[in-house]
Amino acid sequence: MYLALYRKYRPSTFDDVISQEHITTTLKNQIATGQIAHAYLFTGTRGTGKTSCAKIMAKAVNCLSPVNGNPCGECKACRAIAEGTTDIIEIDAASNNGVDSIRQIRDEVIYTPIDCKYKVYIIDEVHMLSDSAFNALLKTLEEPPEHVIFILATTEYYKVPATILSRCQQFLFSKIDPEEAKKRLMEVAQKENITLTENAAALIARLSDGAMRDAWSLLDQCISSDSTVDEEAVRRNSGVADSGYLFAFSEAVIEQKPAKALKLLDDLIGAGKDLCRLVEELTLHYRNLMLTKTVDGSFVKGTDEELRQYTEQCQKLSLDEIMRQVDLVSDSLDNINRMKQTGQGRLLTEQLLIRLCSPKLTSDNKALAARLGALENRLNNFSLENIAVAEPKAVSESVYNDSGNTVDSERRQITADKAEAADDINEKPRPSVQTDKADDSVQTSNPDSKKVQPDFPFDLDDIPLPEPPPFGDSEAFYEIPLPPEGSALEHTASPQDELHQISDKPVIITAQTESAAESKPQKAEGEKQGGDGKDSTYATSKDEEKSGADDKEKRSELPIPESDTGLPSGLQPLAQWNEIISLLPTPSKKLLNNATAYLYGGKIYVDAPTSALSMMKNGKRAAKLRDAVKTVMGGRLDIFTLPEKAQTEEEKEDLVMPFLDRARAMGIEVTVKDK
Repeated sequence: MYLALYRKYRPSTFDDVISQEHITTTLKNQIATGQIAHAYLFTGTRGTGKTSCAKIMAKAVNCLSPVNGNPCGECKACRAIAEGTTDIIEIDAASNNGVDSIRQIRDEVIYTPIDCKYKVYIIDEVHMLSDSAFNALLKTLEEPPEHVIFILATTEYYKVPATILSRCQQFLFSKIDPEEAKKRLMEVAQKENITLTENAAALIARLSDGAMRDAWSLLDQCISSDSTVDEEAVRRNSGVADSGYLFAFSEAVIEQKPAKALKLLDDLIGAGKDLCRLVEELTLHYRNLMLTKTVDGSFVKGTDEELRQYTEQCQKLSLDEIMRQVDLVSDSLDNINRMKQTGQGRLLTEQLLIRLCSPKLTSDNKALAARLGALENRLNNFSLENIAVAEPKAVSESVYNDSGNTVDSERRQITADKAEAADDINEKPRPSVQTDKADDSVQTSNPDSKKVQPDFPFDLDDIPLPEPPPFGDSEAFYEIPLPPEGSALEHTASPQDELHQISDKPVIITAQTESAAESKPQKAEGEKQGGDGKDSTYATSKDEEKSGADDKEKRSELPIPESDTGLPSGLQPLAQWNEIISLLPTPSKKLLNNATAYLYGGKIYVDAPTSALSMMKNGKRAAKLRDAVKTVMGGRLDIFTLPEKAQTEEEKEDLVMPFLDRARAMGIEVTVKDK
C-alpha cells in the first residue's frame, strides 16, 4: 500500500522539525536537564508540527540514552514506542469529547507504565472537549501522578478554558517558512527520484500557506498526474490562476474597465479554475501590492519579474485605492465560499470585479478616500513636461482657466512667490520703460525698423503672470497696457476667464510706484481721452462693456464682509483651505495660517484671529484671497468672516501683561486702572 509523503517523512527527531527552532530548542534542553513538566499545550495552525513534536516528546522522555535531547531510536523504549506500546495513549478529542472519556483517563492514570518510564497522554484537538469534560480533567491535570505527562494540542487555543491554560506550559507553533519548505521539498524529491523544479517547489510552499502537510499532499497529487512536476503542473493540479491573470485583473481595475475583467474571469472559468481559489489568489495579490506600496516589496515573495510588475502597478495606484480593493476582496471571500455550492459563486465574483473597477458605485468614506487618493496619486505623477507651456510673452488660456483644473500646483506656487517678491519693490523700484503714446509703434533703437524691442534691464520671464495687483496702498505693481484697436498688438478678451492673449511681439511693461488709489483716476482719464482708439494706450470698446468691467473690478477689490449667519454645530472644516492659503503671498499666508474655513450653503466662512481679520478688510488682499479660492475651488465663491469672539478676562490679561513687562523694561511706568 502506498504511504503518503507526509506520513513517510514525518519528523522522527526534533532536528527534523523545520521552522520551529524556538520550541524544539526548549524541549531538548528540558529533556537533557531532566526538567520535564507534567503538562504541555501545543498551539498553532494546521500542518505546523504539533502532533509530530508531541510524538517525538513522548519518545524522548522515555528514551534510555537520549542524544542532545533527541530520542536515539534504538533503545528498548524507542523500539517499543515505534511498535505501538500501550504507555503512549493518543486521544482524538473531536470524537471523544464527552465527560465519560475523561473519567476513563482519570481512572487509568493511577496505573504505572509497562514498557516505559512515563505514561504519556496526547490529546489532539483538545478545544473540542465539552465543558463537563474540561471540568473533569482539571484536578488530574493539575496534580497528576509522577509517571504521567499530558500533551495537549489544538489549533484554536482561545476555546480552551483559562483554568486549563494556566496548568500547562504553552508553546505556539508558527507557520512554516516558504524557503525552508521549498528546501525540504527538494530534498525529498531527490530521495524519491522525482523531477521537481525550483519554481514548482516555491509555488507549492507558497500555496500551502505555512502548512507542511498541505505541501506534501499537493506534491503527492502532482506526482500522480505528471512525471515532471513544474510550475504549470502545480497550477493545474491546485486550480490556481497564473500570476499573469492576477496582474491582468489589477490592470483592468486600474483602467476601470469592468468588461475586460469579466472577460478574463470567463476565460478562467472556461479553463476550469476554481472561483474560491481565484479570489484567494486575488487577496494575496493585493496584499503584495499593499506591502510593495508601503515597504517597497521587502516582505513580498515572488520572482524578479513579479516584483517588477508589482512595482510598476504600485506607481499607478494610491495606498487608499489598494486598501479599498483589499477590503472588497477579503469581504467577498466568505460569501463566495458559502454560495459556491448554490451556483451563485460566479455572480458574486462578477459583482466583486465590477465594484473593483467602478469606485463610483460605492459612496462610503473609504470609497471617497480612495477616489481622492487616486486623484492625488495622478497629480503627484504629473510632470511639468506634460504641460504645453506657451512662449514667455504669451499667456495660454489652456493653462489658466476658470476651473483651475489644468493649473499645475508647482506653477501656481512659483507665481505666488513672484507676487510676494513684487510686494517688496518699494525700496528698490524697477526703472520704468516709456512709450510714445502719440504713435502705435514701440520706441526702438533700430533706425531701419519702425518697431524695435527696447533694451530691458530685466528678463521678461521674471515678470509674474497677469493677476490682481498685490495688496498695499503704496506698493508698486505691474500693469500690461492694452494696445489700441486694430494695431499689431490688438487685444482679444475671452468672456469666459477674462484673460489677455498677448501676441508674440514685444510688450511694454511699465513699473509704477504709485498707489492703487492714485492710479485709478489716471486710468479712468486715459480711457476717457482714448475714445477714438488712437491717442490712448488702452484699447476701448463699447461703453456698456467698459462699465461692466469697471464694476466687476471694484467688486473684486471690496473687503471681505462679516457674516450675520450662524453656522450649525459639527460642521467640518474646509479641506482645501491649506491649499488656498498656499497660493497667497507669504505675509497673508502667515496671517491666515491659524484661521479655519467652513463651506456652508455654497459660501465660505472664515474664522480668523484679529490680525487676520484686519488683513481681510484690505481690498487688495481680499482680491488675492478671492482669486486663490477661484483657482482651487474651480469658480468664484462668496467669502464671509465670522464675528470675532469676545475675549475672556484671562485672554485680556494675557495680552496686557506682556505689554506691561515690555514697558517696564524700557523704563516706562504704566498704570492700569479698571473701569
